[in-house]
Amino acid sequence: MAQPCFGLHPQRLLKEAAKDPAGIVQFAHYGTGDELVTNDRNLLPDDNRADARATAAWEAALKELVDGGLLAARGTAEEIFEVTKKRLRRGQPPA
Repeated sequence: MAQPCFGLHPQRLLKEAAKDPAGIVQFAHYGTGDELVTNDRNLLPDDNRADARATAAWEAALKELVDGGLLAARGTAEEIFEVTKKRLRRGQPPA
């Protein structure tokens, strides 16, 4: 089976999520901005309300990984995601 080809944002997000001890990604929305956090890193720019393109690119990366089965939403708010076994079966060591 062919493996999906991901852009730079999805690759970086998956790489950071694989390094996270629990394999968790949190995407939270606040009044002052958003956070996309994994492995103790916020991948969004500090002033992401002013940089809507960057936020949209990271949100698209998250969706791409979920749609590809490499991250799975946990809970009902779709703010917590977890690395799936499919990611682990691809034979990619956490880099």
